[in-house]
Amino acid sequence: MTRVKCYSTVQAAKLLRIGRDTLYRWLRAGKVAAPPVQEVGGVRVRLWGSKDIEHVRKYVAKHYWEGRGRPPKSAKEKRR
Repeated sequence: MTRVKCYSTVQAAKLLRIGRDTLYRWLRAGKVAAPPVQEVGGVRVRLWGSKDIEHVRKYVAKHYWEGRGRPPKSAKEKRR
């Protein structure tokens, strides 16, 4: 039997090179799908597999501006 490598939400955020708060915010907003909650040793956790992380990685590539904050406003919005 092959063991699948699993990560906590904090470890997944580190692998994705995003902040843990960002990942939690995306989960609450429904922007990324969260793996189901599991109970491990009496503690409820989300265990992220490689497929889960890859789905978030695709979202990050499309929507996340690392180190630059929000996308810049258009010239029309700046004049307001």
